[in-house]
Amino acid sequence: MLEARQRTVYYSPRRRRHFLTLRGAAEAEADARMFRLFPSEEPERDGDYNQIIWPGFCFRDVPRLVAVRDRLVKRYMAAIKNGETTK
Repeated sequence: MLEARQRTVYYSPRRRRHFLTLRGAAEAEADARMFRLFPSEEPERDGDYNQIIWPGFCFRDVPRLVAVRDRLVKRYMAAIKNGETTK
């Protein structure tokens, strides 16, 4: 038998998506913010030999930026728990 239940969902405005867990929403919001500030770039290849000239960029390859993202996740989670809105 089906029954209706209410459950808290979290919305990530930068991702424009709803998440069932606070951590999922905080990680999505932090990822979206990091990708906006540090956009990913595709690797550049040589046309003749298909060798990689430039390996590309993703903030997840830089440990310092991964630490910044982790701090953002913690800050977003704390803000929601304290009843604040994130911008």
